Amino acid sequence: MTKFLQKGDVPEDEAKNKAKRPDLKAVSKMMKNNEILYSAKRIGDIPGVHVGHQFYSRAEMVAVGFHSHWLNGIDYMGMSYKGDYKNYTFPLAVAIVLSGMYEDDLDNAEDVVYTGQGGHNLTGDKRQIRDQKLERGNLALKNCVDQDLPVRVIRGHDCSSSYTGKVYTYDGLYKVVKYWAEKGLSGFTVFKYRLRRLEGQPILTTNQVRFINGRVPQSLSEIRGLVCEDISGGQEAFPIPATNLVDDPPVAPT
Repeated sequence: MTKFLQKGDVPEDEAKNKAKRPDLKAVSKMMKNNEILYSAKRIGDIPGVHVGHQFYSRAEMVAVGFHSHWLNGIDYMGMSYKGDYKNYTFPLAVAIVLSGMYEDDLDNAEDVVYTGQGGHNLTGDKRQIRDQKLERGNLALKNCVDQDLPVRVIRGHDCSSSYTGKVYTYDGLYKVVKYWAEKGLSGFTVFKYRLRRLEGQPILTTNQVRFINGRVPQSLSEIRGLVCEDISGGQEAFPIPATNLVDDPPVAPT
């Protein structure tokens, strides 16, 4: 039976790892004892954490209040923050982690297309198995677009020298400039967010990464940026599709 993530669920293998890993045990105790360094979520940078800073586990980010979830990709302020930020609409996203969790993610360093949360397969192939909804973290990122607020962007990479097998690098503040819904590579509705890195920050220390599933599209609807299904107009034995990955939104040939 295929499993997908519901609110509050944790994959079985992640739950087992949490029971074994000392960093997750430690941060759980810190949360219980109210010992997180910056327990209140905040918009923008966190004091003492500069661009290029590396964390060797998600738990380390939780411990200092940089990203408050050891599993979820989107960290956001809920309605409980309404009293402190009276002029804002909630929820509001404050940080995201890019780690290749979704097949539709596209990361070009300064410019990112980030896929919203929910609906992906937990068995390891990262494919969508149901439609996403505009709620929780997805709604929080949409509200950042509407209110012109930046989010902290952290990139996760494999690292053999890390005790978790991963390293997470803070790459600065990005503005969420646009959001939209579209059919993803697996045919289900996903929410997309275009983020652009704010100017005037230190240069990126992580290399360009493209998180794209390498499988061949199984239908025309899976082709990214499709603007014409057959530019030959049926004159060839096989259709020749045309794509436009430059214009936003894509413009068909004339």
